Amino acid sequence: MFIVVARFLGYPRSVGEIFGVLFASEKPLSFQGISNKGGISAGSLSVGLRHLRNLGVVVTAPVAGDRRDYFMVNDDFGRVNASLIRHHVEPRVSAAQRKIDRIKMMADHLARSEAHENLAARLQRFAEWQTQLMRLIAPLLNTPQ
Repeated sequence: MFIVVARFLGYPRSVGEIFGVLFASEKPLSFQGISNKGGISAGSLSVGLRHLRNLGVVVTAPVAGDRRDYFMVNDDFGRVNASLIRHHVEPRVSAAQRKIDRIKMMADHLARSEAHENLAARLQRFAEWQTQLMRLIAPLLNTPQ
């Protein structure tokens, strides 16, 4: 399941594997512990942990008497969700809004030329549909940071 989600978000398989290993662990794991349990190479593990830590999905946890870094899944799922939305939804929403604005400009230009009134009307309807879709997505973006 975690591999499918990682791939859906554009991450390599190893990111899903790392998250799965940490999610299933009852205690924080060291780098070597994750590698041993998941059979993940050091290079993939290093890159994957960096992605997961940058997203706030994985955090470090101190272990008494050990100077190594130990990792665990962030239990603050609200913050994790907000982070995923900020990194994956917001950039796409911003890009979509810029495209909608360009479509509206094209529709206005075509409507003024009167040469392509039907196309202008279709573009305008499409832009309105996209705007409605953006209104549905907007509440997702108002999550606590």
